[in-house]
Amino acid sequence: MRSFPPRLPEQSIFYPVLVEEYADQIASSWNTKEEPFAGYVLEMEISDKYGARFAPHTVGGRNHRELWISSEELTEFNSQLTGSISARRAFFGPKYRGYVPEQFGLRGLDAYRQISAMIGTMDYSMFDFTLEISANMLAFFLNFPFWKAAGAERLGVEPAHLNDASVVFVKYGLVQRDRQHYWRTQRVRPNTGMEPQEERAAADAQAV
Repeated sequence: MRSFPPRLPEQSIFYPVLVEEYADQIASSWNTKEEPFAGYVLEMEISDKYGARFAPHTVGGRNHRELWISSEELTEFNSQLTGSISARRAFFGPKYRGYVPEQFGLRGLDAYRQISAMIGTMDYSMFDFTLEISANMLAFFLNFPFWKAAGAERLGVEPAHLNDASVVFVKYGLVQRDRQHYWRTQRVRPNTGMEPQEERAAADAQAV
């Protein structure tokens, strides 16, 4: 992944956070409590010269340091990325069910049933196994980090079977691509005593 997607109409500001611990807090404590109950910590780089255009701001605690990039500036921001967007960590809440595809053999299956189905498919036909990956690549990109993090016991499968399936997923490049999903980015104003969520809401309201 080499760029961030356009913001939704209600998302007038893009917030890159500047402190890794803060990114972990957003992904693990906030994103896992709301649909889709998953948070990904992604990393990207921009040049110092371009980054100097945006003043760092702090909301909430002193580690809550962010940049605020308007949605209109996101295209230019993407053009200034010096490399690929990569993932550092992924967090999943207990309600996470994963991306559910709408076609082929995994149609209608959540992340738990998908890995079980794929292990069963691998037992009788590696050809069908690889075809399913190609047909439902998005499901594998989004759910592979969960399968890695959850482990065999939570997924209800045998450890050896999960390892065998993971080897094939790695072969298809899912280790690199699964980490490139989304990253909450923020830009911050001087500390107002507001929680970061409240600060962002106020900023978005002003930008409308």
